[in-house]
Amino acid sequence: MINLNQTHHQELLDIEGVLRTHGEVESCVVVASPESSFFLFYKLVQNVEFVPSLGEHDIYDVFIYNSMASDDMRVKGYREALADKVKDKVVLDPGTGTELILARHCIHAGAKKVYAVEALEHAYKQAREKVTALGLEDKITLILGDARHVTLPEKIDYIVSALAGNIASSDGCIPLINELKGNFGRDVKFIPNRYLTQVAAVELPATIYEKGLSPMSAYYISEVHKKYGHTFDVRMCLRYFSSSLLISDTGTVEDIAYESTLCESAEQQTTLSFVRDGMIHGVVFWLNAYTDAFMMIDSLQHTHHLPVYFPLFENGMEVKKGDHLCLTFSRSTGRDGYHPDYHVKGWVEFENGERLNFEHDSGHQGPLTTDNRKQGTPLKTYEYITEKTLKDYVKSKLPGNTASYKMIRVEQWPLNANGEIDKQQLLRHVRVDKR
Repeated sequence: MINLNQTHHQELLDIEGVLRTHGEVESCVVVASPESSFFLFYKLVQNVEFVPSLGEHDIYDVFIYNSMASDDMRVKGYREALADKVKDKVVLDPGTGTELILARHCIHAGAKKVYAVEALEHAYKQAREKVTALGLEDKITLILGDARHVTLPEKIDYIVSALAGNIASSDGCIPLINELKGNFGRDVKFIPNRYLTQVAAVELPATIYEKGLSPMSAYYISEVHKKYGHTFDVRMCLRYFSSSLLISDTGTVEDIAYESTLCESAEQQTTLSFVRDGMIHGVVFWLNAYTDAFMMIDSLQHTHHLPVYFPLFENGMEVKKGDHLCLTFSRSTGRDGYHPDYHVKGWVEFENGERLNFEHDSGHQGPLTTDNRKQGTPLKTYEYITEKTLKDYVKSKLPGNTASYKMIRVEQWPLNANGEIDKQQLLRHVRVDKR
């Protein structure tokens, strides 16, 4: 227990109270440590925002690999799916990445051998160091190359993959899976073995355009443009998305069963019913990953996979409960012969029988346009809220305070059995956001 003088204690409480008035701060709490240090933990408001969809552009770095490795839903889903499948089996992990995440899950589940293939040389070198550091050389054989064309010394039983994109087919998984089956046999089994792309109508808050892009999102968009040598509208996902923004029921536009015949081009029609009055701005697509009947990933929940947004009505269209959205979703091979382009069209059908048509193209590398706002991509970039930002705000409100404290951002509050913030957990396990 730390004894605070009354003045210092009051200053800390004043700082906490002032910080709560900042528009970007959702909640905060002062915690004293046994070392006589004082921390002001804070959680920022998590309003839905646009971020680029990157998987289909093969933009991978340490941040993205770490995002996958720390994805609780993904980790748990793969572990449960692998638990009763790969014991004493030979497994291929195509595109293993720097952390060999899936290969290591397979070894943990009792796989006899994993062939981990990586096409990117820098990722391969880091993966090789990881295998050595973990002492897994006898269990994991790392191969530099393209998994579609490598020759292995023995027959494999399973391919464990993370090949699907935010829209299931967007990372080019269909031609890749077809080529993997051509290389390793049509009877090879996959984990996951089925992906669904779901769709629903969405009403977006005005704040999403007011907020704009984070500096990190702007950076990754520039990296995508640099890769292809021209600018275009990168598909946008919705970070911090809430299912409360959905205003219709759900339809399925892709059902990709890896162990069946897969076609690169496809068309699917679906009719959605609006479940409440509201304004439709567009539709969102999200991923469900399955192994047999077990759902491994639902990207409408908290996971590194994010729902993808297609704008349909720039200023929104008023709809009533019971109106319908009739949508045709088309997939065709894009200009690189690998990643798909998408086209959606259809109409909103109102209760009085009137119809309002819509149409939207979403190419893998285009269509080229300089009118980004027409496609729904925000142009401005917001600044991150930092410790200095918040301390300057406090100083402007409490110019005379002298209390010494460290500010630490948290993503989610740890709670005790009574549903209250667990301050001891904060001191032990808080995740520091260094942005």
